[in-house]
Order: sequence, then structure tokens, then C-alpha cells
Amino acid sequence: MKKRTKIILGILGTGVITAGIIIYVATRKPATSQDSEPVAIFESTQLIQQLDTDSSVSKKIMEKNIAVNGLVKEVNAADHSIILDAGESSYIICSFDSTAFENCKTSFNEGQKASVKGIFYNYSKTEDDGMGLMPSEKNANLKTCYIHSNQ
Repeated sequence: MKKRTKIILGILGTGVITAGIIIYVATRKPATSQDSEPVAIFESTQLIQQLDTDSSVSKKIMEKNIAVNGLVKEVNAADHSIILDAGESSYIICSFDSTAFENCKTSFNEGQKASVKGIFYNYSKTEDDGMGLMPSEKNANLKTCYIHSNQ
């Protein structure tokens, strides 16, 4: 009888722990840039230049909160995003959650400086066509962005 009781208690204990882990994972909020301080601060042109010349930079900041300062090229209310100019055919695309964008969209004006923090998740580069008709384009993407107050 004791052996059977130990087995039943072991199974119940494992079930309780497993249920606790599942509930924690299912109900926790995703990490946002608003929740933490950035691990690094970049000027928009500096970020693109570093990503373009050193592939280890992307690995160091991947899925981490960073801040970027730059001139607002476009405010896209439909996509809840802004685009920061980062030099010739280079951009930082900053995507916001809809609520965060509604709260801060009036802070962004095209042609004015902005400081945004967000989770870095992608860098892409297209090569020029070789004839000079289509220049290469470089984009860095940030998600769950928010205003960074330390410009």
C-alpha cells in the first residue's frame, strides 16, 4: 500500500508542477521594450553601418531591447509604425503595438528627430542591380516599440 501511495503522490506532484508551468507560460505577457531599459543606444545611421559591416552585431542585439535615434521619414498609422531615415536607401522600421502607437503617435512628426526603443529582430539588405538603376536597400526592424525618453 505504501508503494502505491508514493506512486500516486509522485504522479499528482508531477501533474501539479506541469500545470503550473503551462499556466505561467500561457498567461505571461510578452516582453516589450517599455518594460526594460535598452542594452545599447544607436544613431540610426550607426546601427545600419554596424549591421552592414559586422555580422556579430546582429547576433549580439538579436531579440534584445535597443534604442535608436534618428529623423522620422514616415509615420504609418495603418501599420502602427514609424520609419527612421538611416542614410541612403537605409531605414529603421519601428513597429508599435496598437495601444502604444495610439498613446504616442502625436510625438512623431516627419522630418523631426525621434528616439525609439524596441526589440531588434531582423536586418535585411538587397543588393543593387549592377546598373545603378536600383540602389541597394538596408532595413533594420524593431518590434514592440515605445518612445525612448533619454535622447
